[in-house]
Amino acid sequence: MASKSDLWTAVVQIPLVTASKPKAKKLTVSSAIALAALRGLTIAPPPDAKPATPVDSDTCNGLTDALLTAVHGKPTSVGPLFSCLPQEILVHILCSRALSTGDIVALSKTCRHLYAACQDGHIWRSLFGRRNFSVVTAAELQDWKTALAMEENCATDEMRCSVTKVTWEEDVLGLPIVYTVNPKTKSVDYINCEEGMLSRSAFYSEKIRRTIWNVKFEQWMPVYLTHTHFLRAVPDLEHFFLAMSPQHNTRLFRPEMAAEVLAKMINTLIVLLCDEGVAVSSRAVEQYFVLRRLLVACIDHYPKLQGFIDSLLGSFVNGGDTQRYKTMTPSIGNILPLLSVSKAHRWSDWRVRDAFLSEGADRSVLWICTKHPSLARVPSGMCTKPSMDVLKQMWEGSEVSNRLAMFHVATLQLFKDDTEQHCDVLFGRPPKRVVDHFQAQTKKIMNVSFWPGYYAALMHPVPTPLELTAQWRRRIDNSLRKGYHRRGMNFAAVHRSGVSRILLKGKTYSAPPDIDTVVMKETWRWARDSGQQYLDATCSVFDFQDKHLEHVCWSHTYGQGGSIVHSGDVIDHALLLGTHSITIRVRQLSTSVKSLVFCMSAFTGDLVDIKHPTVAFNSIDRSDSELKTPLCRYDFVKEGSLHGKTNVVMCILWRATAAARWQVTARGDMGLGRAKANGWKPMMLDMAKALREL
Repeated sequence: MASKSDLWTAVVQIPLVTASKPKAKKLTVSSAIALAALRGLTIAPPPDAKPATPVDSDTCNGLTDALLTAVHGKPTSVGPLFSCLPQEILVHILCSRALSTGDIVALSKTCRHLYAACQDGHIWRSLFGRRNFSVVTAAELQDWKTALAMEENCATDEMRCSVTKVTWEEDVLGLPIVYTVNPKTKSVDYINCEEGMLSRSAFYSEKIRRTIWNVKFEQWMPVYLTHTHFLRAVPDLEHFFLAMSPQHNTRLFRPEMAAEVLAKMINTLIVLLCDEGVAVSSRAVEQYFVLRRLLVACIDHYPKLQGFIDSLLGSFVNGGDTQRYKTMTPSIGNILPLLSVSKAHRWSDWRVRDAFLSEGADRSVLWICTKHPSLARVPSGMCTKPSMDVLKQMWEGSEVSNRLAMFHVATLQLFKDDTEQHCDVLFGRPPKRVVDHFQAQTKKIMNVSFWPGYYAALMHPVPTPLELTAQWRRRIDNSLRKGYHRRGMNFAAVHRSGVSRILLKGKTYSAPPDIDTVVMKETWRWARDSGQQYLDATCSVFDFQDKHLEHVCWSHTYGQGGSIVHSGDVIDHALLLGTHSITIRVRQLSTSVKSLVFCMSAFTGDLVDIKHPTVAFNSIDRSDSELKTPLCRYDFVKEGSLHGKTNVVMCILWRATAAARWQVTARGDMGLGRAKANGWKPMMLDMAKALREL
């Protein structure tokens, strides 16, 4: 395995655009065209004819992207070799079944004459007619192209209320909203969109307060589908933005509330994405496009909002430390999303990058030192040599915030010149190629494991190990000066403010359809003076009647004929570190198995006696056993509620039927019991309760 220092010579590159050489298309003329008509034609290139520019690789990056380009694309050059053909014959050729949608788009990009010919509605009606079934149709001939683009990108599936079934033309549609209020500041801290379109009448008249997934919600927000729909939704939007802005202490809506609330929602979405990774990346990018499109619509509707956004970012970037303190900017994540709509500031500007990265680095000192207190004591004098140990500890202490930054920057790169138009064709949804691209980006970001990959993802020059070691000393001084920590501070007494219940609640989502192997990995530490401690990971198997079949644990390491394997105790006495891993080959499980319940329990003492316990629940890529996809994770919060608790139901892997897709539900239910003879009964009660609530 390569050392951390080796990674500087193999920087992890995360390209934002993947270019490929366009493939040549073969044009086949339908035999139905009269050959005599073609023989009578004399085709000669005009004097000013030029070779056609090759089709852009992104344009032909797939059928769905090509369709959208056809809706709003422009020809690349002048080369009217087909201009002598009568329009009827040319359209007849283009309607041939020998030509695919991608072929038509490629032809439309070769010259202005073919571009104009490819706009003929008869061609797109012919292509649309090849589909076996569709829920949409075109009102006029010129609408068939848009209808086909919508179908290919699945943009018509969710354009109606999940409860009343009304469409966006009949009522205002929006999304259920879950939010939390910070008990200290009394301001809304996290705002999350739930799945499933909901109409205004369903929320206000029928009082619907649970989603199609039985998630309870308290608020509702209209979304941008069309300009007409947005105008009808403006009063409800202003009501929502006002409700989410209690810190303003007013009953009157202000346009800046829209920017603050939507940026906070995007930040919440990215925090969830950071925590759950590829499992939610498709849904996350769709919601990101919905939120950003709504923000753009608000900027167009409220002329002063653009100036507010540019001024807010300008103060942070150009105002120096006084404008970047936590008192002025409590959360960097709540203003970073505004860069995607700013006309004055871009992430590509080195001044913008430096402002955000330097302030983020200063704020991370507290949390790095909380995990590694020794780093707060830096030697005097100049830094003359790098310390890989310091760099490794810096990374471990800031890995979560680093991942957040990478995801923020990745979302800022999603929009190209034509993407906005494409989204309007698809009712605000992203083109499929954008979703696929972002899923690939998510996998790469989740696998970044050290500083070179981090800086590459942020499009920032990668500092040398010496430069980064010296930066740590400056971070310490800056954090002290800004009051983020104090000299002699007891970092062990520092508690994170805690994540919102949105991030800890039991979320259920489908596992990848081709899931093959799942691994639960648990690690813990113990204090040297307390003696060795054990935190036992267990997997309990249940059938479709919720009848218990068996436990797989430290004392019974094989289950279901070898489909479930427990590693047993893996102890590193030098590091005072313990590890348990449970590997499940889900495709080999019996068809009678419905659910696997994963628990952690202290062998002796309470959970509070265990130091730094963490659990990761991952799926393994069949093509690459080293590639792990995080499905869910549980992090302990050291607080009084852990006293007396000995067990936690971490998560459940389950399926509705033997043929259904596996799903993961994260729980985090504290209780009693231990993984040994006289301790299973209390654990079984907790597991039975969790299964009933699925």
